[in-house]
Amino acid sequence: MPHRLPKQLWEYMLGRPAYLLLSSFAATILAGTLFLWLPLATPVEGGLSLIDALFTATSAVCVTGLIVVDTGTQLSVFGQVVVVALIQVGGLGIITISTFIALAIGANLGLRGEFAVQETMGEARSRNALHLIRFVVTGTLLVELVGVIVLTLLFNMWGFGPGTALYQAVFHTVSAFCNAGFSLFHDSMVRFDSMPAIPLTISLLFIFGGLGFSVLLAIFYSLLYRERFPYYPRIVLMATFVLIVSGTAMIWALEYNHAFQDMQLGTSLLHSFFQAVTPRTAGFNTFPIHEMSTGSLVVIIFLMFIGAGPGSTAGGVKITTAVVIFSVVWAVIRGRSKVVLSGRRISETMIYDAVALVGCSLLVVMAVFAFLSAIEPHPPIQLLFESFSAFGTVGLSMGVTAELSSLGKAAITLLMYIGRVGPLTFLVLVRPTRQVQINYPDAKMIIG
Repeated sequence: MPHRLPKQLWEYMLGRPAYLLLSSFAATILAGTLFLWLPLATPVEGGLSLIDALFTATSAVCVTGLIVVDTGTQLSVFGQVVVVALIQVGGLGIITISTFIALAIGANLGLRGEFAVQETMGEARSRNALHLIRFVVTGTLLVELVGVIVLTLLFNMWGFGPGTALYQAVFHTVSAFCNAGFSLFHDSMVRFDSMPAIPLTISLLFIFGGLGFSVLLAIFYSLLYRERFPYYPRIVLMATFVLIVSGTAMIWALEYNHAFQDMQLGTSLLHSFFQAVTPRTAGFNTFPIHEMSTGSLVVIIFLMFIGAGPGSTAGGVKITTAVVIFSVVWAVIRGRSKVVLSGRRISETMIYDAVALVGCSLLVVMAVFAFLSAIEPHPPIQLLFESFSAFGTVGLSMGVTAELSSLGKAAITLLMYIGRVGPLTFLVLVRPTRQVQINYPDAKMIIG
């Protein structure tokens, strides 16, 4: 009987993809914590504390980038390799990687396995999901290979030796494409102000990583067969473009006479662009966040909450959720009974999911913010920024992460985990399997 327990447990998890997703991330975080807790992971005498090892492992697996120890100086090469491995696994997802390996060796997933993959990948058909998994892994490796080659050349031009340039390129390519935001430089990308090719390459990597693998697959096939982009990828690309342009314009306007007042136009536009795309949800920065105005911080918080595309390496409530909410508001303004977006009607189920996701996300973030405000001495704007950065798995910080108490670090750790797996995943766990159909009378209330 005992030898059958692992198989029974595995079959039970396959039938409940939400449990499988939560447990796979939790198990990876636990393993990463144990590795980073080893004295070998840091040159610091005594090693990392348990809470710092847990925080760093969670930040890496949840591809956040918030740090309580400097990655480049307070982690050894072994520790840095552990971090980048956790980033890669967390970015792709342990389910994606394990399924790809199973497919590569010719293993049969079975109906339960295909159903679990279908649910976690967000595809309507399991065969599409399996096809997407192959594309995800092979496409990721190809994009990261190109990124490594380009960044190795650029880091070498900057002044690093060939070996160091390659090492830096591998670490930052994986971190950028997986939208993690971890950097081996204590100032992230600030030092490369005079060599914009490096931050621009980094930004292209995390923009591609944030589009979502299904969108990248659709782009690939559309370009290959010279067809028009399908509906869903077209919406994601249009919304991404709008957020990049509007975010860049707002940050540039708010900082033109503030933080960017002594810069040349090209430099200020570069910083504005980078700080507009990095909150969704890369975590790198080319300019110190704490020197930016309150208005820009609000814009960045808004972008961090939105995040990037579904099925991507990014966090947040996702760009499609924001599009659905905007469409609902626009329909109310226009007095329409149906919500229509680009010639397609948005279903009530999709609207309910979007509203529930935004509502639950705000509730969770504000609860953690209230808790931090009660136990931490830092200004509210810094704690609010930290909370949204953790939930959006962004990694941008105003410099208070390492100064948090153990309770504060634990709260941020939990928020990073919730932000990565998604609040809706937790809602699925408590959702009843059987729906009782009851017709209720309409409620009559005054709204607004």
